[in-house]
Amino acid sequence: MQPPPPIDRNELQKLAELARLHVPAERVATVTQHLQRIVAAFDALRSEKEEATVPPVPVAPLRLRPDVAEPPLTTEVVLRNAPRQAAGMFVVPRVVDA
Repeated sequence: MQPPPPIDRNELQKLAELARLHVPAERVATVTQHLQRIVAAFDALRSEKEEATVPPVPVAPLRLRPDVAEPPLTTEVVLRNAPRQAAGMFVVPRVVDA
């Protein structure tokens, strides 16, 4: 198996464009080093032999609560811990441009 190619500025730029991320110029070197370490870690995992894996440990079945209908919570109870609220609704930051 060949080792993965090193992550350079061009590769970082391609990845950032695909992920629609902006990497400031002063962070390019740091982000490139982090990505290179991540790629090296995955490459090390790929080289491990399959027979070295540990068989899965049997897990006891989960005990779930009974599925019983209960009355819904009131608006006041639901909004009690809301950081911001208006007109009986949660106020959250905009995540999609209109």
